[in-house]
Amino acid sequence: MSATDALPSTEQETQREGRRQRRTFRRIGGGVELRLGLLLLGITCVFAVLFAMNSQAAFSKIYAALLRTAPEILEGEIGAQASAYLLASAAILVGYLIAVFAVCIAFMNRLLGPTVALERHVRALKLGDYDTRLKLRSGDHAYNEVARHLNELAERLAERDYARRRL
Repeated sequence: MSATDALPSTEQETQREGRRQRRTFRRIGGGVELRLGLLLLGITCVFAVLFAMNSQAAFSKIYAALLRTAPEILEGEIGAQASAYLLASAAILVGYLIAVFAVCIAFMNRLLGPTVALERHVRALKLGDYDTRLKLRSGDHAYNEVARHLNELAERLAERDYARRRL
């Protein structure tokens, strides 16, 4: 057996990496990101409803008194301004909810991405695949040291495995 026979082909590596990524995406599946985002959106909606109820309680008496004392010609304008205020408030709330959801998904992806990659690499080492190397984004400073140590471990294990097979 030659040294080139022992090395996996590029096509095999690509297929193997693709299978790993699909398994990882199935396992994570966006569920964690989605649940956190939905939880924060739900909490935001509860506070928005409480804010709306408080605003309604505070301004309904003023609005009713204003309508009673205002001339008929201004009643339509007062109602239009109140409707515009409510519409603008609803638009701001929807924008806020979309922004919170997007930030939650981005943050969870940034947080879980390196963790999933570390887990996938450790599983590959456990299964005897010492040729894989862990590559993380440059901004993942907290994980880069661990990734470097795992890559060194994989290199040493590959050397020992190669030496053991030669015997």
